[in-house]
Amino acid sequence: MIVPNMLEKEYRLAEGLNVSKYRMYWEEDGEKISYEMAQEITPSEVMAFGTLAHCAILEPDKLDSLYVVWEGDKVKEKKRWAEYKEEHADKIITTQARLEALLSIGKRIKNNREAMTLLNGCETEVSMFFDMDNGAKCKARLDVVQSREHKIADIKTTGKIGKRAFWSAVERDGLFIQAGHYTEAYRKCYDLDFNPEFWFICIENVAPYRIVCRPMSEEYLEYGRQKNMEIVSKIKIGEVTGSWSTLADEEGIQEIRMPDYRKDKEIDASTGVAEEGETL
Repeated sequence: MIVPNMLEKEYRLAEGLNVSKYRMYWEEDGEKISYEMAQEITPSEVMAFGTLAHCAILEPDKLDSLYVVWEGDKVKEKKRWAEYKEEHADKIITTQARLEALLSIGKRIKNNREAMTLLNGCETEVSMFFDMDNGAKCKARLDVVQSREHKIADIKTTGKIGKRAFWSAVERDGLFIQAGHYTEAYRKCYDLDFNPEFWFICIENVAPYRIVCRPMSEEYLEYGRQKNMEIVSKIKIGEVTGSWSTLADEEGIQEIRMPDYRKDKEIDASTGVAEEGETL
């Protein structure tokens, strides 16, 4: 089921499992996967900036109602800062510098050909509700949907947008599994037997706030989709049986061994210095 124009608060309260509700941990080979249900977290300044950037790009008419600007000193004016936070508890508190950065991003996105190809004529903040093949009820909220061309995109604010740095973030933060979850949502809601194109619109969260669009390969996207389905299946089993496996349960006790690159270094016991001068 596709629900356009659904308020984010309504989406968050709606039934369904999504990738933000759990954290995944996996080994380098990607075979052993465990997870733990995520606790409610307080948005950090970086996360808040990401939310504002999303709004500035996807729903600019709503931006003014989302934030207030703090112009004081949080350290020197602790009492006033505490009162200000309480008074504006329903808003994102930002600074004038951050606000100007958002305006800069809004201008830069319009000059990015790939980004505008994805954004022109698209649907934004599309809420999707679907059942996995195993019956698990799931949901997803997609930033950008181009249903005619079967393209979807996710906006990511990040400290580094270089190819290697962002690829590392995709692996480290499980973004390939998130992409797989969104892909499965799209397939189910549009009744497709193939994957849509998936893009990340990457935006630096520090100056100069560069923007680059990166597509995911079909191979990597399908891998993420399969891994996401595997995790959801484990969660469904855990909810039914009350048994939640961990890597320790699956592997037993594992000895931590010295890496090979350290084995060839002779260490002077009196100084604790290796031959090449490395202090241990």
